[in-house]
Amino acid sequence: LFYRSMLLAADVAPIDALAEALKLQGLTPVPIFVSSLKDPASLAYVENALASLHPAAIITATAFASGAEP
Repeated sequence: LFYRSMLLAADVAPIDALAEALKLQGLTPVPIFVSSLKDPASLAYVENALASLHPAAIITATAFASGAEP
């Protein structure tokens, strides 16, 4: 899981690198973006996606999104 703002800002290199590393280990990563986990529509989307995907593991990058000043 990662924040949609990262996708919109084209700041997905860390997500791409993680997905590639997981693929190299024989896994099938499915990056999912959300605007907010507090938003009911976003939460429902994630719940539905996870219910249909039946993931063995969930990795979230939402705690690492920041808008730090340069």
